[in-house]
Amino acid sequence: MRKRITALLLTGALTLGLLPATTLAAPAGEEMAQPIATAAEFAAMDPAGCYRLTEDVTVTTPFSTVFTGSLDGGGHTVTLTLTAEEDTASLALFPEVEGASFTDLLLDGSVSAGAESGISYAAALVGTADGDVTITACKNQSVLDIAAADAVVGGLVAAQRSGSLTVTGCVGVGDIHAPAAVYTGGLVGRQEPYAVLTMQVCYQAADVTGGGEAGMCAGGLIGGVSGEAAARGCWSAASPRDRSAALTAWGTQRRVLSAVRWRTAVP
Repeated sequence: MRKRITALLLTGALTLGLLPATTLAAPAGEEMAQPIATAAEFAAMDPAGCYRLTEDVTVTTPFSTVFTGSLDGGGHTVTLTLTAEEDTASLALFPEVEGASFTDLLLDGSVSAGAESGISYAAALVGTADGDVTITACKNQSVLDIAAADAVVGGLVAAQRSGSLTVTGCVGVGDIHAPAAVYTGGLVGRQEPYAVLTMQVCYQAADVTGGGEAGMCAGGLIGGVSGEAAARGCWSAASPRDRSAALTAWGTQRRVLSAVRWRTAVP
C-alpha cells in the first residue's frame, strides 16, 4: 500500500512539473495585472506597470514613453491606425521598450509612413527593444506600408538594439511593403551587434518587400543579424520576392544557430 501511495505522489509531482510555468503562475499574474478596456486606459498606463487587455481596442496614437512593464493581450485584438508624423523617429504600438514583456496579443490594422517622414524604425508592436524583452504568442496581421528611405522595418519588432530578445510562438501574416528600407524582416527587422536573439516555434507567411538594393536585407523572419541568434522550429512561407523567403538576409545565415527549417511558397 505504501508503495502505491508513493507511486501516486511521484506521478502527481511529475505531472505538475510538466505544466508550463505560466499555467502554474496564472492566478497570481491575473490578480496583479490591471485591466485595460479602452484606448484611453491604454494611453494612461504606467510605463512600468503590469496590464491585461479585457476588450478589443483601437489605437491611433502610439504609447508616449519608454515601456518597461508587461502587457497580456488575453487573446484580444489591438487594431492599429498609426501614421508617422513629420518628427516621428519610431512608429509602433510601443515605439521604445526596455525589459518589457508581451503575451497573447493580436495586432491588426495598418502602420504607415510617407517618403518624407524621415522615420528610422517601424513595426506593429515594438519600434526599438533594449534590455531583456520577451514576446510570446503574439500575432501580427496588420499591414505595414513604409515609404521612408533607410528605415528599419519589422512585423513585430523593428530593431533589437541591446540585451536579449526572446520571441516564442509568434506569427506574422500581415504584408510588409518597405521598398526603400535598409532592413526589413517579417518578424524582426534588425538585430544590433552584441545583442542576443532567440526565436522559437515562429512562422511568417506574408509578402515582405524592402531591404535595400535588390532586397539584400529583407528576410522572411529577420532582416539582419549582427549579434548572437538562434532560431528553433521556425519557418517562413513568405513570397520569394526580394529574397524574403529566406529566414534571414544580410550575410547572416551562418550566425543563425540550432535547428532551423524554412519553406517557400509556391510562386
